Amino acid sequence: MNCSTNLEDVPRASRKLRADWLFIYGLRPWYAWLRRAPQELKPDQLLRALRYDLDQNTSLETELKELEDLIAYVASKINEYVRITHLSPGAPSRNQAILLYIITRLHRPKIVVETGVAQGVSTTFLLRGLHDNKEGRLFSIDLPLFEGGSNKSRLPPDETFPIPKGLQPGWIVPDDLRDRWGLLQGDCKNLLVPLLDRLGSVDLFLQDDLHTYKHMLWEFRMTWPHISKEGILLSHDWEKNPAFCQFAWENALPLVKCCRIACISRLFAGIE
Repeated sequence: MNCSTNLEDVPRASRKLRADWLFIYGLRPWYAWLRRAPQELKPDQLLRALRYDLDQNTSLETELKELEDLIAYVASKINEYVRITHLSPGAPSRNQAILLYIITRLHRPKIVVETGVAQGVSTTFLLRGLHDNKEGRLFSIDLPLFEGGSNKSRLPPDETFPIPKGLQPGWIVPDDLRDRWGLLQGDCKNLLVPLLDRLGSVDLFLQDDLHTYKHMLWEFRMTWPHISKEGILLSHDWEKNPAFCQFAWENALPLVKCCRIACISRLFAGIE
């Protein structure tokens, strides 16, 4: 599995973005990025860093072939969405979706939490991993933006991915994967902490809703105390601001990235 996007491929834009952080967010988060910039890992390196014995999981090759039907199904739904709305669906790439599935399969989480659902691509691959594991549940929080909805103004221009009229968040998720899914619709600021308190411990967390500095940093700070000893904290589109780097720096946590998904785990103890 090769990642199609690498931040190092666009050094000029990257440097400009990072310089902007100094003026937008202040010195502390900018310094945090310098001190705790994520280490780039290839997918197999990430999985080994998470202490998965890939040699004993050769059955995954067969499962990934069987995943092609799901990939084709999701791609057809995304193409339909683009054709109807002429908008970007805000979905993860094929490689990112597969990576989420593989992490779910190998990590075998009992409790997964994600913030941000939209059309439901990430949700689908997380649920497929739980389905194939025959254990675990996914709890998703989403403040949906429906076509013509009134909460468009709270979203950055590059995060406006409306759900088509007549459909619900996660409309892409196949019916046979929904039995392990709990969807909470509303503001994450109101729903995340009560959910975490109710669950107690979380094995896998994916942040993928509002990608603003203050909101992301708040989510990481609220969630980390609930992450289990060998749990994993993931962030999609983490590079939009220094929140993830700052959180890792504040807590002296090693931070890695793979396919533009950033990852923090106590399992990375040997990575600096």
